[in-house]
Amino acid sequence: MRFRICPIITGLVFCAATCLLANSTAVAAEPPDAAMVNQQEDDASEGADITSRTLSDFEAISEANRANRSEEELSASLGVSAYSLSRNGLILSGVEQLTVEEARTLAKYTGFLIGLPDIESLTPEAAAALAQWESVRGVGVLVLNGLESLGPDAARHLATLQRVILKLDGLRDLDADTAAELGKCSGCSSLAVNGITELESATAEALANQPVSPFYKLELNGVESLDAESAAALGRFSGSKLMLNGVKSLNASSAAGLAQFQGNELRLDGLEKLSADAARALSEWGGSRLGLNGLRTLDRGSAAGLALWRGQTLELSGIERIDADVGAALARFESQSYQVVCMVYSGRQQLVLNGVRTLDVNAAAALGSGDGLRLSLSGLESLDAETARALVEGEGNIRQLTLMGLESIDADTAAVLAGFGWRLSVSDKIQQLIDEGTSE
Repeated sequence: MRFRICPIITGLVFCAATCLLANSTAVAAEPPDAAMVNQQEDDASEGADITSRTLSDFEAISEANRANRSEEELSASLGVSAYSLSRNGLILSGVEQLTVEEARTLAKYTGFLIGLPDIESLTPEAAAALAQWESVRGVGVLVLNGLESLGPDAARHLATLQRVILKLDGLRDLDADTAAELGKCSGCSSLAVNGITELESATAEALANQPVSPFYKLELNGVESLDAESAAALGRFSGSKLMLNGVKSLNASSAAGLAQFQGNELRLDGLEKLSADAARALSEWGGSRLGLNGLRTLDRGSAAGLALWRGQTLELSGIERIDADVGAALARFESQSYQVVCMVYSGRQQLVLNGVRTLDVNAAAALGSGDGLRLSLSGLESLDAETARALVEGEGNIRQLTLMGLESIDADTAAVLAGFGWRLSVSDKIQQLIDEGTSE
């Protein structure tokens, strides 16, 4: 544990108050995560499947929604599952086109989600009317995944949406003009364009070079490769999260470009390999969460490069086996993300290796040498006492150990884990075995 203490007490108080205020603001303002959004979409799609697109249907739904009528009344009068409406979502399957009048009526809907998964075209006028929608439930979700093309005029109107997650995963091509208009959606919480497989540098520049909200997320998970110019353009993106989970390889030049990204989370979970040079370039990124869960193997040079990163959470859950050399290299990962009051504490880094199925004593000892490491090994189903001891009683000082995948342990292993002085996360079943062992 290493501290740097400020000399002036007033500075300590001010710094602590600032940290607390920043943390509380972030919690209040950040939009729902992807899992929550996907669950809401799943809930909504179970019942509100309207194949008719008459204006009277849309009006009836909007009026009933605004009137906050009971589920029984909604079911009886609309012929629509009130289960879906009660979860604030509406999916309109079969709707391939939308008139201005229909879009204007839909915009009156106050629920969490409007889904038009089969829409094939959207005129600028209809887009302008639909863009008036604003969910009263916080952040809304507008799903237009049936669109395979979108012009800049319609995009300009969609960019006026406020507090909305905009999903355009059906787009197969995105030109720079349209991208520039979409990129102006400063009121959006998230933009998903996961259908495009190639990203021109001009399009990347247009998407990234726009002022957006601090919690804005950009999803480009269909893009399979990223040249240095496009990567450098995305490095200028000013949002919080950048998702590039379709990229399979990344050279050092492209990694250096992405490392300029000023946000908090960078996901490259599709990467299948990473050279030592690319790892070192990527380690220059100043964010807090780096996802590399697609990597299946990691050599010592690449591991050493990644360990230079000074973020908070490094995810490598695609790796199934760790040898001692790679473990020792990764154990040098030392975060500088946390600043508590005016002290720098480098013991809060988290290394996630949930894909590792087996661990030998040498690899465990290597990982256990990490200084203040928070280590997650939830892929382990078994653990013997000798390996457990190497993890928790090694040269390092592991501060948190997560072993949620353990199915059984013997008494000796339970005794070793019981002696772990910091936070241990295991299943209730394993915790009971540990408790029983210490009570005897």
